[in-house]
Amino acid sequence: MLRPVLRRLVPFALLLALAVPAAAAERTSLVVLDAEVEGDLSDTSRRGEWDARAALLTRALKDGLNADGLYRVLDDSAAADLLARLRTRREVHACEACLVEVAERLGGERVLSAWVFRMSALILTLHVEIRDGKSGAVLIRKILDFRGDNDTAWLRAANYFVRWLRDDTPALR
Repeated sequence: MLRPVLRRLVPFALLLALAVPAAAAERTSLVVLDAEVEGDLSDTSRRGEWDARAALLTRALKDGLNADGLYRVLDDSAAADLLARLRTRREVHACEACLVEVAERLGGERVLSAWVFRMSALILTLHVEIRDGKSGAVLIRKILDFRGDNDTAWLRAANYFVRWLRDDTPALR
C-alpha cells in the first residue's frame, strides 16, 4: 500500500526540488546603493556615527531583501570604482543617470536607493526608492518616519521596510 503512494509522490518531490533553485534564479536582480544621510548634520563631530549607521542600514536592507527572497541582491564590488566616484557627490539617490549607470554596470534589473533625513536627534525619516535599472523610473517609493537617532531605531526602520515590501506589495516587485 505504501509503494503506490510513494510512486505518485516521488515525481512531485523531484519537481519541487527542481523548482526551488529555479525560483531563486528567477528573482529580480537588485543593486542596493549605500544609504545616505541628509538634513540636520550641523554637529560635525557625529558624522562618523551617522556614516556607520548608514552602512548598518544598507547592510540590513541587503540582507533582509535577499533573505526574504524578495530580490536577488547583487554584489556591487564589480562597480567599486564607479560607486567610489559617486560617493564624492551628495544626493546620489536624486541622480537618475547615476542610478541607471550603476544598474547597467552590474546588470541589475532594479536599483534601490535609501536615505535618512534627520529633522532632529528625535525625528528622522527613511526614504527608499526602487527604480527600473534601464529607465530609472521609480517603481516603488516608501517614506517611513521613525524616532530615535540610534542603531536600534535605524534597524527597525529598515526591517519594517523589508516586511512592508514582502507583505504589502507583491504585485509591485
